[in-house]
Amino acid sequence: MGNGVNGILLEQKVTGTQIQENMIAYNGMAGVTVLSTSVKNPIQGNSIFDNGALGIDLNSNGITANDGNGDRDTGGNDLQNFPKLTSADAATGEVAGTLVSAASTKYQIDFYRNSKCDPSKHGEGQQYLGYITSTTNGNGTVSFMIDVSVIVGSLNKGEFITATATDPNGNTSEFSVCVVVSEPPNPTPTSTFTPGPSPTATETPTPGPSPTATNTPTPGPLSTATHTPDPEVTPSPTVDPEATATPPSTPIGQSAEHLIYMPLVTQ
Repeated sequence: MGNGVNGILLEQKVTGTQIQENMIAYNGMAGVTVLSTSVKNPIQGNSIFDNGALGIDLNSNGITANDGNGDRDTGGNDLQNFPKLTSADAATGEVAGTLVSAASTKYQIDFYRNSKCDPSKHGEGQQYLGYITSTTNGNGTVSFMIDVSVIVGSLNKGEFITATATDPNGNTSEFSVCVVVSEPPNPTPTSTFTPGPSPTATETPTPGPSPTATNTPTPGPLSTATHTPDPEVTPSPTVDPEATATPPSTPIGQSAEHLIYMPLVTQ
């Protein structure tokens, strides 16, 4: 059970006290408070949640903002700067962020998950996820990423992740600002053309040679029929069938060519 004040209070000039693997919850004030002259006190691997004030409070004055210029300010735990988390991916379990602190220095960065974020937006640290070590560059900056899925299996969408940083002397920071676990946005669907049924081929007639135009006769005026009379028929003489024509003999000395034969008519 918690109490009405701080869960753990490191009074003045406390040095080298390790606060590790404890459950610190339900207290009326901060989970852990480190006063201004207490330094080199690592606070790692605990379960800190549901406290009335900050999970970790350096100098007992609420949130202590990060400073630049190599993190040279002094106070409880040397007022170590906290990390800045940028993302927590439910699909991959990857948590990423940056730390700005002393140049060319190795830091241990500890990660925690929470079912809810503290009202201050910093912390707390309900379930410990693990840590990585990262070394800052000459400007005192380092980017980091941890895959916590290898430790806890997966992250759940809507949970909150926080972190602390501890320098080589054991000075642990306050909790970082919470970052919510989210899923990457779905890609915008690309319309895929679905071909319809192939159209049935329609035979196109191939035109033959153009027919030669035939002149259609234009009827002229009707001609008037002219009556041609039949020629008069000259009656032929009736020949007695019993009569026998006996041609005369051709006179001697005359050509038969000039003779006219008359039929012999018998009365």
